[in-house]
Amino acid sequence: MRKCERKEMMSMQEKDWPCASSGEAGCNTVDAIVALFAVALVASVAAQLPGNCSTGPTCPFSAPFEAVSITTDGTYRYVTTTGCPPYNNPLWHTPNAACKAQPPIVFQLPLRPVYAAQPIPVGEQASVYKGITYLKNSPAPQLGVLGVFLNGVRIFGFGSPCGFSSTCPATDASAPTNYVDAVQSEGRTTDYCGGHADPMSHYHIHSGLGIGNATQRAACNLPADVAGNHSELLGWMIDGFAMYGRYSLGGQVPTQLDACHGHTHDISGVPTYHYHLPDAFPWTIGCFKGCPLVANNMAFNSLDSSYKCPAGLSTDPSPVYEMIGTGSQSGLAATASLILTVVCITIRVI
Repeated sequence: MRKCERKEMMSMQEKDWPCASSGEAGCNTVDAIVALFAVALVASVAAQLPGNCSTGPTCPFSAPFEAVSITTDGTYRYVTTTGCPPYNNPLWHTPNAACKAQPPIVFQLPLRPVYAAQPIPVGEQASVYKGITYLKNSPAPQLGVLGVFLNGVRIFGFGSPCGFSSTCPATDASAPTNYVDAVQSEGRTTDYCGGHADPMSHYHIHSGLGIGNATQRAACNLPADVAGNHSELLGWMIDGFAMYGRYSLGGQVPTQLDACHGHTHDISGVPTYHYHLPDAFPWTIGCFKGCPLVANNMAFNSLDSSYKCPAGLSTDPSPVYEMIGTGSQSGLAATASLILTVVCITIRVI
């Protein structure tokens, strides 16, 4: 598949011109050449701006935006999207244009997620080199789609191949690994919602840094949090568990989260496992708590039998609970507390 490309026209400062003014001798010729060059450059740039995507129509940069459909059938939730950002002129700083998926992508997400026997890794930090955090080669970072927002934008993980603004072992023997923290490596290329398009023309985000407050949420077409309340639902990961904003019960930063950056507490009266979108590493999720539906990401790393997926487990093998008025609890203490207050409740996800 050919990548869609976008070129940004850089303005030339006056000092770059060969003449200080058109009145100088010989400058009429120079001006004519410059004018012709400028016309040709503008035409060339315009031909490659989003709107002429080689793999199909480009995503709209102004309203009307692409529609997103969210439906259920009792077993799955279906998020149908072209993958386009639903906000005005999101200028990111990569040479890639965002193209509409044709036909639209249909993310199939379990309505009743099952737990993996142990957390499924999406990458691990290794060491810092030249100001960039490198990730371990094994387990290899999970690249590609890890989830989807309510607005139809893809959620990628924190890993990215080295080589963009970092060096690789192939060219720098001191470079630790082949993978880096995508937010550190690519953060300067993103638009105001924290997104950009990859070489395959897939628009996506690697973190929630562009959607942390009410103003940003409104600009990026996502629901804003209400002060003092639990954060709003923002989307789902491909294991079916929900992703909420940064804040937990009472509008407080969660006091205890598992390695995947999630926990369980009552939502609508039912103990519910869910993730919280952090404002620091791991940027989205630290691992998958549930069994991901790998058909949503054809590049998904293979899973061995130790995770017991796709069948999974009906109960959380290592729960972390946050209880109203009692702070956070984990393990047997939290289980005992729940038994005293909740009888025969099946943990579900919203």
